[in-house]
Amino acid sequence: YLLLDKQGWRVFLISASIPIFIPPMILLVIVLVRESMSNDSSNMEQMEEMEEVDSLADNPDRKDIPEIVPDVKKRIFRVSMCMFLNMFQGYGTIILVPTLLRQVNINETGNKEDCAATTIHGAQYLIIALVGVANVGGRLMSFFLPKFAPFNIRQGISAALIAVCYGIVSFNQSTATITITMVIVKFFYGYNLTELFVKFIDPSFFGTKMHARGTSICTGTGFTGVLAGIVLVAFAPTTVATGVTCFVSAIQVFVCLSFTEF
Repeated sequence: YLLLDKQGWRVFLISASIPIFIPPMILLVIVLVRESMSNDSSNMEQMEEMEEVDSLADNPDRKDIPEIVPDVKKRIFRVSMCMFLNMFQGYGTIILVPTLLRQVNINETGNKEDCAATTIHGAQYLIIALVGVANVGGRLMSFFLPKFAPFNIRQGISAALIAVCYGIVSFNQSTATITITMVIVKFFYGYNLTELFVKFIDPSFFGTKMHARGTSICTGTGFTGVLAGIVLVAFAPTTVATGVTCFVSAIQVFVCLSFTEF
């Protein structure tokens, strides 16, 4: 925090976010090294025994978990894209909402130099808190909402609603519009992310052989999306940030719909 005055808040925010991005990459390297070791003929038998013991220990009641899943690389690619796009839009709202509210203050006062216009105050804190609560609500409701449609349809509808909300806020940035749209965005972000995460951490999704590598790649790609979303909102104008995120959400609709096997 002593560097904040020297760097400015945008550069500081990026430098503080990088540590979140690095650990998944380290985990991924460890997984790849472990995989290369398993290809060594001298360690093959030992590694297979260890994986079998670990699998049974983690899933004592599931003896039918496949070792290899057809098109597993395709699954990893699609889930990685979903994780990137979802976390791109979800984490971007953390600083997008205050930025939009400050823009509302500036538009009302017409003075960018006024401290009251560039500072969040009053009921605006409640709006930010409400958006955060919506995220928690979406995560919880992913376990309780009825499964009204297949997985890909549910994910696609949620992504479409997020895209519509970002499209609306790109053209109308009133306080009421920001509140309603960002609450909806954060709710369905939490809903989508939790459903997707629960899906791919199941060992049967990637198979026992590719489970560690697949989950590491997907998680690491997701945190790349976190960094990209923060960079976009920190350095781009609000209209550009909301427009790009709307486009990203539209892409996510088609990626979600491609999960036809679930």
